[in-house]
Amino acid sequence: MTATRSVVAMCGRYVTPEVDDDLLERFDVDEVDGEPPAATFNARPSFGVDDPRPPVPVVIESARDGIRRLASARWPFTPSWSKEPWLKVPTFNATSEGIAGKAMWRDAVRKHRALLPATGYFETHGAGKRRQRWYFHAEDDAALALGGIYSWWRGDANAPWLLTVAIITIPAPEPASRIHDRAPLVLPREWWDTWLDPTAAADQGFVDAAAAASAPLVAGLAHHEVAWLDADGPEMIERSA
Repeated sequence: MTATRSVVAMCGRYVTPEVDDDLLERFDVDEVDGEPPAATFNARPSFGVDDPRPPVPVVIESARDGIRRLASARWPFTPSWSKEPWLKVPTFNATSEGIAGKAMWRDAVRKHRALLPATGYFETHGAGKRRQRWYFHAEDDAALALGGIYSWWRGDANAPWLLTVAIITIPAPEPASRIHDRAPLVLPREWWDTWLDPTAAADQGFVDAAAAASAPLVAGLAHHEVAWLDADGPEMIERSA
């Protein structure tokens, strides 16, 4: 099967699990900040004030107190130095290759790394009338951990802080690459603590090692074609007839 390059960026849509005691235990969360986002079959990034989307759950660890928190974040990312909350370029994804050397991401890579709990994620294959959507998930439907980076942003000293996040993507391994040439950074369990550790020496080599560890996991995910819908129910992940 020869892949047709998709015109849709990855990762731009995924399924978030319910934030319950099982999920908090799975991610070793110490505290929950505020009311966690509701589970959704259709988490999507916002593209400006005219395109509001609900926040997504993220797990972060503070360098100040070492507490691991589950918080609500706006997707996409806004760097702390930006004067505006929305950038002209898409910032919901960050390409792993060369990320530590790019001004947009390098500070977050060093000390602001996040995990985004996900039940699964969607990929798009083809274009036009031949466009297809595929759903990727663990065989046992256990929650996955998408590797991301976050930033705290506010417009001025009197405004509240806004937590924003981006999902890191890697070159898709086989067989996922037959659907799309990119995939989210899906971190294996043994990487979760290291990824969240704000004191870890996170440079490009660190990110490359995480991407290498992610590739076999992505390659082993179950996947099936689903209907092209814009809903928020289990029909989003049902196998196409």
